[in-house]
Amino acid sequence: MQSLPKLIPAGAHWLRIPRSKTAAMRVLLETVQRGSNLHASGTVKLTKAVTFADKVARLYAADANANRRAYRKRRGEANTTLILFPADVPGELRWWLLATPGRGTVHLAEKLSDATLRGQHLRWAQQYELLQLGHSEQAAARSWTWRLTGANMDEWRAQVVEATRSTGSLVDDIARARGVYEAMMRMAPFRGVRQQLWELHGLMQANWQRHHRAPCPLPDFRVPYLDKSFLCYHRPQPLRLDVLVHLLQRRAEALGEEAVGDLFA
Repeated sequence: MQSLPKLIPAGAHWLRIPRSKTAAMRVLLETVQRGSNLHASGTVKLTKAVTFADKVARLYAADANANRRAYRKRRGEANTTLILFPADVPGELRWWLLATPGRGTVHLAEKLSDATLRGQHLRWAQQYELLQLGHSEQAAARSWTWRLTGANMDEWRAQVVEATRSTGSLVDDIARARGVYEAMMRMAPFRGVRQQLWELHGLMQANWQRHHRAPCPLPDFRVPYLDKSFLCYHRPQPLRLDVLVHLLQRRAEALGEEAVGDLFA
């Protein structure tokens, strides 16, 4: 996928856009972690995105600054956060509305799910789900992380099994296994996902050994980490919603609608 221009225009809209899919997932995680565990989500057409965001700000004070949020919290009022990011469907943006407990119109007007409850976890499409996991079987402490959904994990297991079968051509077998391996390494490297990647890696090694009677000839498995230096927004200026809409519209006009989703790396 093509990356955004290095120099992002300043923009005038109140809503910042994360710099990548992984960055958007981290913003969602940290927002829920800070207490905004009530959520709703959906998609909005690119042409209606600014109007939609401004309506959310007007109704639920999603554009409130830190001082106003602290004041609302002291009064027992709910705070809200709106996050938008380009969807896989050209011409659409995916949105998440997050809210804290408390008094507020958002609880009356929106059907909110609770990310802390089974069956109501916040999701990124059908790929990932956000939930609390312990750090080990013995540890009582649990923290928020992303992991692949059950259905998505089953699909990856099937891909690994199929990619490690013997077809009679070792060159083709290695190329096929490498393709799945490289796709695995592009996953968002959150703790829950890393645990699943280790499982998939073990399955790949075992199945290759079973079918080829030799160790899997792929690079050492090094699962990346997200450290505190990871940037969620562009610097020195964050990308704003009005600029994103303008960039996507220009890209669509230049390359056709099918290329709109190619703007983010």
